[in-house]
Amino acid sequence: MKKKVTIIGAGILGMATACYLRRDGHEVTVVTEHPPGEYCSFGNAGMLNDGGCVPQPMPGILWKVPGYLTDPLGPLVVRWPYFLKVMPWLLRFVGNANARQAEHASKALYSLIKGTVSVYEELVQWAGVPELVKRSGYLVAYDSEQAYRDDALAWKLRAERGVKTEILDAAGIQKLVPQLARHYVRGVHVLEQGYVINPERLVKSLAAKFQQEGGTILQRKVLGIETGEGGVKSLRTDAGSLPVETLVVCAGVHSGEITAQLGEPVPIEAERGYHVTYSDPGLEVPLPVHVSDAKVFVTPMEMGARVAGQA
Repeated sequence: MKKKVTIIGAGILGMATACYLRRDGHEVTVVTEHPPGEYCSFGNAGMLNDGGCVPQPMPGILWKVPGYLTDPLGPLVVRWPYFLKVMPWLLRFVGNANARQAEHASKALYSLIKGTVSVYEELVQWAGVPELVKRSGYLVAYDSEQAYRDDALAWKLRAERGVKTEILDAAGIQKLVPQLARHYVRGVHVLEQGYVINPERLVKSLAAKFQQEGGTILQRKVLGIETGEGGVKSLRTDAGSLPVETLVVCAGVHSGEITAQLGEPVPIEAERGYHVTYSDPGLEVPLPVHVSDAKVFVTPMEMGARVAGQA
């Protein structure tokens, strides 16, 4: 049965969802405060990989926090005025940082992201931009054997989900990525993965195709949700009320604020992400590289080389 569907959010999740629903014949409207692809879906590492099936709360992470907080170049910052507000979330996070929950979460994550590359290949083919998705492995480079051993549980979880890898020594790393510094002594080549060469253009291409196929994109800010018997009735926006038949929330970190109005608060917090793109880097890596000690991905893109921080 065909439905009228309203989607909040025009990032990669919102636009991919909109495209699939429109292809199935539904009447789809996307409501977004920002133009498609110009918020968090703009500045990421572009990775498409089922190797991302490892949850963030892992055993032992609590003991790393003091070092992260005191390191000016560390991957974690918590602003003190925000600390009390985020405390309930942090306590839940720490409470889930155990091997049993990591196993459970890994299975759940993998069920969501398995087959990611082939799904996106089909989607960009439909949108007329097949060049945006590349198939390749990616390299995780470690500067010490201890750093590699510290990630043992993560690699175990990936192996149990069926993610294929190849372990490399220093010589193997140099053969695969000769541009990398020689002090990396252990590498893991994660096979059968993929990446996007321009995340912003991907989202905008999907948005353009979606509109060509009869979908509607409204640039409005959602101020509230009006409910009644049977569920959501309309959205209150800065441009007036918008009737809703079926609602899909793809609003990223703001999803929790929206679902709370429906009696379903989602415990979600923001990650502040950073990236820099070198338009003329002077070298080109043959595949994405995760530099473990710096907590960054280096991804070759059509705009140059992007270095993106990892959570």
